[in-house]
Amino acid sequence: MDRWACINIPALPLQVLLVRRPDWIRLPVAVVTRDAPTGEATWVNGWAKKHGVRPGLRYSAALGIVPTLRAGVIGINDIEKEVNGITRRLGSLTPDVEPSHDMPGVFWLNASGMTRLFPNEYLWARAVRMNVRTMGYHAGVVVGFTKWGTYAVARSGGGIVVFPDSSTERKTAYCVSLAVLDLPTEVRDTLDLLGVTTLGAFLALPAKGILRRFGEEAYALHRRVSGDLWEPLSAEPRESSPEKQVILDYPEKDSERLLALVECHLAPLLNTLERRGEALEELRIALFLDNGDCPLHVLRPASPTLSLRHLIDLVRLRLETQTLSGAVTELRITVIGASAQADQAELLAGASQRDLVAGARALAHLRARFGEKAVVRAVLQESYLPAEAFRWEEVDSLQLPSPTPSDRRSLVRRIYTDPTPLTDALRARLVRSCGSYLLSGWWWNAHPHEDEFPDEEGAHCVREYRFVETDDERLLWVYYDRELAAWFVQGEVR
Repeated sequence: MDRWACINIPALPLQVLLVRRPDWIRLPVAVVTRDAPTGEATWVNGWAKKHGVRPGLRYSAALGIVPTLRAGVIGINDIEKEVNGITRRLGSLTPDVEPSHDMPGVFWLNASGMTRLFPNEYLWARAVRMNVRTMGYHAGVVVGFTKWGTYAVARSGGGIVVFPDSSTERKTAYCVSLAVLDLPTEVRDTLDLLGVTTLGAFLALPAKGILRRFGEEAYALHRRVSGDLWEPLSAEPRESSPEKQVILDYPEKDSERLLALVECHLAPLLNTLERRGEALEELRIALFLDNGDCPLHVLRPASPTLSLRHLIDLVRLRLETQTLSGAVTELRITVIGASAQADQAELLAGASQRDLVAGARALAHLRARFGEKAVVRAVLQESYLPAEAFRWEEVDSLQLPSPTPSDRRSLVRRIYTDPTPLTDALRARLVRSCGSYLLSGWWWNAHPHEDEFPDEEGAHCVREYRFVETDDERLLWVYYDRELAAWFVQGEVR
């Protein structure tokens, strides 16, 4: 293998807690050892550090410093489940993934041959990083030529680094501070007194002297980084997703009987996931029809679950809204697992007025009934056309709003998908107007070309916008199209 990649997810226990509680992101947060005042803080976020909370403090003492501190327990089993889930997710982009068992959050990947699938290694590294970010984690990705060179650089930053050659990787790694590496504190402090603060300076020391003065751990690090202790990639074995293929005795078109068949074979697959310590993240049902069609139905619950009842409800909603073009002769059920997350106790945390879990369940039901693209949100775009000033983006999860405090109440301008003519009856109800605001030019073309740009005098589209109020206090956004010589209602302000 000639190319390595190292992924570093810093402060993984803290990130796990914040993934489970996204409403805490802008609050002081700590990971504690026990759900009790005597629990010790092991990880704290930047907001908590800013107010004086440090790892090692008792939870009661930390609360005395920051009364609004939020805390949770993230145990060894939680970390192990998350590492397994991340390993499986990374397996979709590389054949070999090795998670570090000594440093949770560090993963080594086989990066060889990725340019056959991606234009270059940077785009592959970006895909890897985005794949991790879809799980809610922030990470750094380094692509290089040695296992420990990529590790050292990954620990020193959180971006994407791709080394063009081994010499550049070595020079960069030698400049990494020893403070970011896993040396015992007393060893690092002694080396600091000697002026040894970088990895390069550490490697310049004689290996036998390090063994005699600083012990086996520092000696092992020296040998690994220098290349004396070469370690091949030890990839985790990959488990396939459990699935069940069922051939029917006779063609079936009744949705209730199909639902009963799915329920009968889904239960054992969920038991398989449970034995792995996983929960179902995605359910795929392929229906093979007697006319040759094979529709694939993909269902995603609000969160990874092992609840057969909840999943069958989603399947029922999907089957009730689908019209099959033929009878089912065969079906294949595939379950894709993710790390099962147990709810953690909220230490002295106030209850939220909005239930994100219930909201996510509602979205899952909508997607099951109306399709995967049924739930969307508007995202602003740079465009002159009012109807093209936003695009619709699919919503996978809900997040609590974080509005900027303001004493002013903002009105919302709601734009109609298709402008409607301003009728004589509605025009008779107008009581006052504000404007006009003139817009004209070539940008009203849906797909303008350079040779079609009209000059200012020959602009083919001129609109005169106004805000008008009706006698029932409706505030409309209207325009007069000079080319069509007609008034239209573009939207409404509420």
